[in-house]
Parts: sequence; structure tokens; C-alpha cells
Amino acid sequence: MEDLRVMFSIIIPILGSAFIAASHKIPNVREIVTLVTAITLFLFNISLLPMVMQGNQPQVALFELFPNIQLLFKVEPLGMMFALIASGLH
Repeated sequence: MEDLRVMFSIIIPILGSAFIAASHKIPNVREIVTLVTAITLFLFNISLLPMVMQGNQPQVALFELFPNIQLLFKVEPLGMMFALIASGLH
């Protein structure tokens, strides 16, 4: 379950930027997509906070680049603080 939340924290900004780019000619829709993306990302980051505060480090491995070398995203306490601040700015 925690891996899925970490994955969503990666996917949400990517999907949001694609929808923002697709709606660049319609300012009101673009702003709504921006706000929905920001709020959704912030909520997913908040959902990871209790695990990180308990000392866990949720992670997700996207794929293996070479044998025994993976592209891995791990949530650490300092990264969690940065993610909350950055996603809460909008």
C-alpha cells in the first residue's frame, strides 16, 4: 500500500503537467487542473507522513537499470519535509 502512495506521488505531477499543457489555451480549465493537481499531491504527501514519522522509509523501485542497480525512490524524513513544503506552496 505504501508503495502505491509513493508511486502516486511521482505520477500525479507528471499527469498534472500533461493536462496543464493540454489545456494551455483555456485559462480557467488550466487553473482548475493546476489546483486539483496541487491539492491531490499535497494530500498524498500528507498520507505518507505518519509512516515517515514512525521511522519507516516507504520506497518504490521503478525498474532495474543494470543487474543489481535499480531506479529506486525512497521517502526519507528530510525529503518528506521538502515534499510537504513544496506541494503546500500552491
